[in-house]
Amino acid sequence: VALKNFIATEILPNKAAVPNMKTFVQIFKSFPPGGKAEAGIGSIVQELAMGDDTRPQIRSLLRRLLRFLEKERAATGDVAINLSHVELARALMVPRQEIQNMDWLGKEQWVHGIVDSVCLVLLLALPSQLVEPPPPTSSSSTLATTSTTNTTTTATTTQPQQPAISAQKAEQNALLLRQFHFQVVSRVHNEAVWWLSNLSIPSPPNPVWTKSFLFWLKKLLFLEPIVAYFPSSEMQAGDHVERANMY
Repeated sequence: VALKNFIATEILPNKAAVPNMKTFVQIFKSFPPGGKAEAGIGSIVQELAMGDDTRPQIRSLLRRLLRFLEKERAATGDVAINLSHVELARALMVPRQEIQNMDWLGKEQWVHGIVDSVCLVLLLALPSQLVEPPPPTSSSSTLATTSTTNTTTTATTTQPQQPAISAQKAEQNALLLRQFHFQVVSRVHNEAVWWLSNLSIPSPPNPVWTKSFLFWLKKLLFLEPIVAYFPSSEMQAGDHVERANMY
């Protein structure tokens, strides 16, 4: 209930007060381990996707929640706020009986929102610092200072090695994280395609639904152009991070 109330407040347009994200962390930590918190978030997002034109709000909500948890865990090292993107994507695809009873237009809108949310969750699985520019270091200024003095020749010749080693290590860590990200995406892809194929098809067959189905399938497999994931009408601050992850 607390999670639902927090998200309901967070997603309201023109909200009077900015919710305390620390409160969300405490709510998240109150869930027992094993994907319970992810299941709660996924169920609430499923409900929100039933509304009209809620996709931009859901996108903004997911980014704020997931990125804040990422930064909070990096800052505190608290493993209790380690959100599983795989479990959240799975929670978004849990069957709902009320969806099966919808008319095909309502179901099409709902599925479109869920597919969009699953793709965003997978893009957010890659840490944001991999594509954000690193802060400037003082190594260049130190090197410039030492190079002007002729008495410390050995220092100037050995100084550049340290930044080079650090850059190589950072590149190796980035490669490992990207490999992990590919594993996350591949684990969800198979289940996402199966979930999509199990959706009830309108009877009689509808050409609009068929076209939408093919679009959803290609989008889940990240085969669509980048504009399909980041419509220009919905671009928000932070979208550059997930856009960069797609290249």
